[in-house]
Amino acid sequence: MSLGARKIMSEYGMDIQHLFQSATEANRDASPVLVLLHGMGGDKTDLMSLGSMLEAQFGVLSVRAPIIMPEGGHSWYNVRFAPGPVIDLEQAEASRLMMIDFLNDALQRYKLEPDGVFLVGFSQGAIIAAGVALTRPDLVAGLVMMSGRILSPVKTQVASRAALERLNVLVAHGRDDQRLPVFHAHETRDWLEELGVNLSYQEYAGGHEIVANEYRDVARWLLERIDRA
Repeated sequence: MSLGARKIMSEYGMDIQHLFQSATEANRDASPVLVLLHGMGGDKTDLMSLGSMLEAQFGVLSVRAPIIMPEGGHSWYNVRFAPGPVIDLEQAEASRLMMIDFLNDALQRYKLEPDGVFLVGFSQGAIIAAGVALTRPDLVAGLVMMSGRILSPVKTQVASRAALERLNVLVAHGRDDQRLPVFHAHETRDWLEELGVNLSYQEYAGGHEIVANEYRDVARWLLERIDRA
């Protein structure tokens, strides 16, 4: 990890905590695992409903963002709206590097295989998950981005096209999202297509939220990925 990232972590007291539960019907030497990254103001229980839908087939590793927000909850980086979002890119980069370190440790601690690890994020969590998966596709098999985007600094650090061709990506977004308008999803889709990842794309009626049929589609997509393995 860079010295700059370590300095930011120290300054903000950044620390990653998580919950882990094994698949309830594990029938593989190493069951696939969902790594869940919540959005701004959330915590490590936010996306567990998806984990509950898939707990028979997937282990669940739900991660809490490192920055404690003054109003409660946690975030991956600070952002202010003026009126558009102004992101603290140093904090976002520190969180990306922390997640890479965290994944490397989790692979050993929980005896996971990278080809069974799926990063699933919402909003800020999707942004950080994308930063990890696109720069270190060797650590994961797939990425689910719900209501997210790609930060510009990540685009300069992506892995080689050959490495990204094995990466499975699902981009899901609300057509009426006012926090991260749907044009971000369109830009993400078009850019990922150019990178050559195995891309699926879906839009939903709704805003900056995860609607019920989106959860069902994400669950179906994930199950299809492991059925093909």
